[in-house]
Amino acid sequence: EQFDIPTSLRTAKGLAEGACGGTTDCIKDAGFLSLHAALNFFNVGLIGRGEHAENAGILTSYDPQYEPRVESTPSAVSEIQAVSEQPIPTWVSGYRTAMRERLLSQGVKSVGYYQPPVQPADQRMYVGSLCEVELSDHVCIDVDDPALLSQLNADVWFDRDHLLDDGAAIYTKWLANELIESGVLEGLE
Repeated sequence: EQFDIPTSLRTAKGLAEGACGGTTDCIKDAGFLSLHAALNFFNVGLIGRGEHAENAGILTSYDPQYEPRVESTPSAVSEIQAVSEQPIPTWVSGYRTAMRERLLSQGVKSVGYYQPPVQPADQRMYVGSLCEVELSDHVCIDVDDPALLSQLNADVWFDRDHLLDDGAAIYTKWLANELIESGVLEGLE
C-alpha cells in the first residue's frame, strides 16, 4: 500500500509544494516517484525476485554483528543539539495523520513514534521538533537522551549507521524502558 493512489497523490502534492530542494531535485524526485509507482503498480518485485510472505517460511529477523567493519567510523551520535522549531510541510503532516488513522482503523490500539539513535544529530533534532510540536499529543520517544548517547561509544558500532550486538542491547534496554514509562503498552495483551 506504499504506492496506492492516495499515497501517490500526497507525495506528488508534497513535491509540488516544494518539498524537494530546487528544480533539479524536483525533476529527479518526480522521475523516481513515477518509476516507483509503475514498479509497485505492476508488482515488478514479485516477478523479479520477491516471494509471497506465506511461501517464505521462517526468516531470521535479527543478524547480530560482533566485530566492527574495518572502515567503521560511527556517526556523531553523541552530539545533542537543541531542538528548534522547524516548519513541517503540510503534506508530510497529512501523510502521518492518514497513516495513523489507517493503523487505528485496522485494529492497532496505539500509535507512537521513535527513531533509532544512529541518525545524525540534525535528523534527531528534526524528530525532536516533531515530538514537541506536531506529535505532542502522541507517544513520541526522542533519542537525544544523554544517558543513552553516552553509552553508545565507538566500541559498540559495527559501522557508521549500525550498532554491534552490544550496542543493540544497550539501545533495546533503553527503548524498552522508554516504552514502559510512556504508558503506551498499558492495557495491551
